[in-house]
Amino acid sequence: MSRRRVAVTGMGVVTSLGETVDSFWDRLLGGVSGVSAVTRFDTTGFDVRIGGECVAFDPGRYIERREIKRLDRFGQFALAAAQEAVAMSGIDFAACDRKRAGVI
Repeated sequence: MSRRRVAVTGMGVVTSLGETVDSFWDRLLGGVSGVSAVTRFDTTGFDVRIGGECVAFDPGRYIERREIKRLDRFGQFALAAAQEAVAMSGIDFAACDRKRAGVI
C-alpha cells in the first residue's frame, strides 16, 4: 500500500461560537458556550429546546445574493467555511493542479 502525504493548508468554520477559526478558537478556549434556546423555529413540539445556532451568520458576506436562495443553509455554511480555508491557505488555484486539491 502506497502512502501519500497530506498537508492541511487552511481551515474554515461556521459554528455557534464564531464564523472564523480565530473567533471560534478564542471563544472555545475562553469557555464560552455556543448553546442557548433555539430561536430560528418553534420548538413547542420538541422535547429539546436548546441548541447551537449560528444566529449572526450573514450568507451575503460569502455568497452572491441570487445564489443564496438556491442553497440550503448547511450549504451556505460549507461555502463560507471553504472560502475561509482557501483564503487562509494562500493557494493560487490558477497556478496549481486543481485535481490535487480537496476540501473535507
